[in-house]
Amino acid sequence: MKGIYSRQKLNPKIIRFMGFKEISPHFWMHKDIFTHSQEFILGRNGWQHCIFIRGDSNEDLFRSITEYISGKKDSLSTLKGRWLIVIYGESPAQDHQTEIVLISDRLGSHRIYYTYDHGLLTWSTHLSELLKIKRECDQRPRLDSSAMTAYLHFLHQPASKSLLEGVFILPPGSMLTFSEGRLVVNQFWTPKCDPLITSEKEAVSHIKNLFIIFFDNFPGLMNDMEPFSFHSFETLERMFHMFCIRW
Repeated sequence: MKGIYSRQKLNPKIIRFMGFKEISPHFWMHKDIFTHSQEFILGRNGWQHCIFIRGDSNEDLFRSITEYISGKKDSLSTLKGRWLIVIYGESPAQDHQTEIVLISDRLGSHRIYYTYDHGLLTWSTHLSELLKIKRECDQRPRLDSSAMTAYLHFLHQPASKSLLEGVFILPPGSMLTFSEGRLVVNQFWTPKCDPLITSEKEAVSHIKNLFIIFFDNFPGLMNDMEPFSFHSFETLERMFHMFCIRW
């Protein structure tokens, strides 16, 4: 899935070359990439919305989206499944306001890259496609040195960063809202869980049990660990180092 929003008129050759479908004079989506779409649903205060979904779709999903565009913002927190949602909204003609919302599921099943530069918002589920769009719009992205350094050290980029300057990744369980020239990313869902371990004593006991289970399967390794006892994190850390060397 990929799309463009621009307040300026784009070259028709770009639209044809990238295979876009015009949804409004300023908003284009790629043809036939989404698995479900509904156009121009009446929302709050006379706004009209177009909904595009890639991935799983069901009644609960549509109900939550309908509640969201009707003004119930917390309805997204109940959404489950593997999907990517794009919502485009237009105010009544006299206001000339627009809003674009990109929503990633809890796991980020469909990674989406986005960039906003000089009034041009572009997004795609494939970085290569986003680069094609930027090249056609005479934009030349550069490598992000800090993100590259983090990747080479940890094989991972900082949250929301890609390896290119100005190109970002929408985090899982998050939504991007673009309205009136402002781009905001909010997290609509966070995992909730009660801690199973609440003290150092419990933690040591838990790790001890894990070691015992492991050594039951590899009895030869236990000979190297006999001088140590399971009383503190310090001894567990020494055991772990010995295990790594022996392994």
